[in-house]
Amino acid sequence: MAGTCVLLPAASGAQGSLPVRLPAEGFTARPMELKLGTPKERADDVRDDALARADVWAAPTVPPGTADLSANPGPFPDPAICRFHPSEPSGATPKFDCVFEGGEVLKVKYGSAEVHSEAAASRLLSALGFGADRIYLVKTLRCFGCRLDPYTQAEKLPGDVGTFVDFQNVAVERRLPGKAIEGKDSAGWSWEELDKVQAEGRGSSRAERDALRLMAVLLNNWDNRGDNQRLLCLPEGYPPQPGGHCGKVLAYMHDVGGTFGRVAGSWNRVRGKGREERKLDVEGWRRVPVWKDRAACTVDIKSPRMHGATFGDAAISEPGRRLLADLLAQLTPDQLQALFEGAMVEHHADAKPASADAALWAAALHDKIRQITEGASCPTL
Repeated sequence: MAGTCVLLPAASGAQGSLPVRLPAEGFTARPMELKLGTPKERADDVRDDALARADVWAAPTVPPGTADLSANPGPFPDPAICRFHPSEPSGATPKFDCVFEGGEVLKVKYGSAEVHSEAAASRLLSALGFGADRIYLVKTLRCFGCRLDPYTQAEKLPGDVGTFVDFQNVAVERRLPGKAIEGKDSAGWSWEELDKVQAEGRGSSRAERDALRLMAVLLNNWDNRGDNQRLLCLPEGYPPQPGGHCGKVLAYMHDVGGTFGRVAGSWNRVRGKGREERKLDVEGWRRVPVWKDRAACTVDIKSPRMHGATFGDAAISEPGRRLLADLLAQLTPDQLQALFEGAMVEHHADAKPASADAALWAAALHDKIRQITEGASCPTL
């Protein structure tokens, strides 16, 4: 989880070249417009139109077979420093917002399986042409003004920047560039409504939507609530057209930390015991089949009851299966192992021994790919 909270003055050699005092300039949060800002009375109309026209996939600029799945999606300092930024807590995963040099506020996840699962899932999605936030794995992060456990220490007030906490093996999330499109009382999108509103062919093709859906099954993305999936006005679609409509829209799975595992157990009304969520569990993930019915090409994802899941039973078209199969078939065994080595699965302290082995993860992913690429064509829909 967190490292040691060090009170100033401290030894100047702590963690090598990291400063023991926050630099005087460069760590003031700059304003960031994260939402499209549609007038409330038009928000639902703009959102519905955007979802109907949204893309979900684009041909990757780098062939999947040559993509580097082991590395961060671009340069990021390591070790790094930031200044704690107060924010409302959300979800059940330890996280906090932090101001990095230049004033950019980014989310930091620490001390959980999602550090590793989200890095692997986002890199794989991006390499195949699907939308994904950029997740940077950092071995050492020094947070000035942090408390020892900033997620559970609920004040959410900035601490004394004369102190710092060192975090080991964290994920820093930088969202895809663009502005979120939200309705009057809703954020994100659900799988059911995506299929429904795009049935007339205004947005992505059926094959592209099916490929994304099949990709969600491969990852076993059980945490598929609407607010974990983002509807984004891309930079090339902004400023909005007359009426506030975005010119270029992307729908993608925004929070993919609940992947590479399974949901086990069953609900017990008497004891009040629910399903157990197991993330970054190679043995559990390997036992979850891709297909509910291979002959009919139907899929589903088991999610905790009352969790707001939006992924129901669905049939995958042959063009959709073929699209994803052709992409996955380009990945080499070395790339599959590099994906999990780069996600630093061996550094998750709570992982079972098998789940800390990148070779076992690569073998499990290879089997998932085989289930998609092999077998008869899917029935005509």
